[in-house]
Amino acid sequence: MKESQIHKAVVAHWRALAVPGTFIGTIPNMGATGQHGLTESLQDLIFIGPKLHGYLD
Repeated sequence: MKESQIHKAVVAHWRALAVPGTFIGTIPNMGATGQHGLTESLQDLIFIGPKLHGYLD
């Protein structure tokens, strides 16, 4: 299974079951070296909610 497929599954699961008013998004950092605004080794997913926040790698 490709990493992108895993990301899609995690995002779909989050959106289906998460607390309303929360956000989850993918951080497109693949090949970030030399690209303005991207940081190498940044986590792959970010989630933000009223009382929680975090990152998934």
